[in-house]
Amino acid sequence: MGYAYPTTAHNDRAVTPREYEELVHPYTPDGLIGHPSDEPLVYADSTIMGVQVRAGRSALIRGLRWVSETGDTVPLDRNTTSGSTRIDLIVLRMTRNPWNAGLAVIKGVPSPSPLVPSPTFGENTSTGVWELPVAEVTVPYNASTAATVGPGQVVNRAWYVGGNGQLLCTSETRPVAPTEGTVVFETDTDLLRVWRGSAWRTYGVDLDVCPAVQVESTNAIGSITSTAYAAGNPQCGLDFVAPQSGKVFVTVSGVLSQSASGNNTRLGWEVRSGATVGSGTVVWGTSSVRGIAAGQAVVSGGPAQAQGSHRYLVDGLTPGNSYNVRTMHAVTGGTGSISYRSILVEPVVR
Repeated sequence: MGYAYPTTAHNDRAVTPREYEELVHPYTPDGLIGHPSDEPLVYADSTIMGVQVRAGRSALIRGLRWVSETGDTVPLDRNTTSGSTRIDLIVLRMTRNPWNAGLAVIKGVPSPSPLVPSPTFGENTSTGVWELPVAEVTVPYNASTAATVGPGQVVNRAWYVGGNGQLLCTSETRPVAPTEGTVVFETDTDLLRVWRGSAWRTYGVDLDVCPAVQVESTNAIGSITSTAYAAGNPQCGLDFVAPQSGKVFVTVSGVLSQSASGNNTRLGWEVRSGATVGSGTVVWGTSSVRGIAAGQAVVSGGPAQAQGSHRYLVDGLTPGNSYNVRTMHAVTGGTGSISYRSILVEPVVR
């Protein structure tokens, strides 16, 4: 038949701490309460061999609400191992025997190439512990009893629970050991990510920052005889911002003609760094395999003419950086002309 709680039929509505955890945690996420833009929970000011804790801050851990108090600190051991550095991990630790929550230190191992110790995250037993990462502290060698921890030695590693229960983090503070289907919003990238069991899957492109953009030119460019790619006058191009994936689709189109049999007219594109069209370092140079061509065979009495487009995936861009793209044209010989040029740039999610 089973049982339900809290009910009078089960322990007269009395709920044990373990039952409370099992009841509340499935719909209560773990994390600091707030936003990644908040001042970090712990910080160092070179006054103690440890870190200071900001008062009045809260966190949720396995259904318990923890609150920091005025004057809280977390002491650290000095690193007395010469020639080595240690990285300690500050965690919010919930213990089940006795039931409580508080800040604690997982001490790292001194080494020339130190590693960050791992929290216990997922030990679901009646006596086990559950730990949330809060900050990493680099502790260099210093045998002096006057050693302290400075501001530059502390790196925030906490994620947050927002006002509606959503998980908020940065790209550097995603939750440790998420379960399949965990959803986070990264405030530094404006991306939704979902843990699919083995990796984070990215959803969404900020179309306000990285919209699809297009430019076209009806100006015809005739008497093209150069076999080297050139932009022509007027040039046809635009600037864009690379999305978080670092990838965009570039589509070039136009109407091309060629006067000499056995030759063709080619229309491609190039991508440069910066927002000024035609300026900056070439990131993706013009290539015939990424463009269109017309005129290989010429009908007697007039130039061959064709209209077409070509779409190509451009990758390796730096997310958030500005770039510019413009059409480039050339002939293999003879005389060519180009009209109705256009460039389309579309952001790629992943």
